[in-house]
Amino acid sequence: MAISLESISRSSGIKAPRIVVYGPAGVGKTTLGCGAPNPIFIQTEDGLGKLEVDAFPMMTSFQDVLDALSALYTSEHQYQTVIIDSLDHLEPLVWQHLCDHYIGPKGERYQSVEDFGYGLTLDHISPALNCRAICQVFTRSCNFAQPSHTTNQPGCPVCFESPQPPSRAIV
Repeated sequence: MAISLESISRSSGIKAPRIVVYGPAGVGKTTLGCGAPNPIFIQTEDGLGKLEVDAFPMMTSFQDVLDALSALYTSEHQYQTVIIDSLDHLEPLVWQHLCDHYIGPKGERYQSVEDFGYGLTLDHISPALNCRAICQVFTRSCNFAQPSHTTNQPGCPVCFESPQPPSRAIV
């Protein structure tokens, strides 16, 4: 096969990226998201500060997040990037939603995620979390970015410790 400039072709069908931006508070994860193409923010924390961007109102439940994603899926809009800010503040909303909506195989209800015990699979809980709504938005070829904090305060229930302290932010 002869290689020449005429043999160059352009690929197509690239899927929109899904990106997690991980770093300590104040490093600029949200600011980085502001520079994405036509971003819309789904806020689970008050991290926008004085940034001027389009954003849904503060999400106070996982159902609010699902409703925002559903609106993006079912309505025409100019947004190209969905930013859920932030994942570590989304997590307690997910767990509360799961406790509120999941009914176990014997009709049991749970007050805390710890009550589920070891080994509860996504197959069992995905109907309660309505993962389909999230996947549908992915099919619209939107970019997704999800900022997440490394640490916040010792003992903070929505933060997790980095295995080693970050010496610099890598995004």
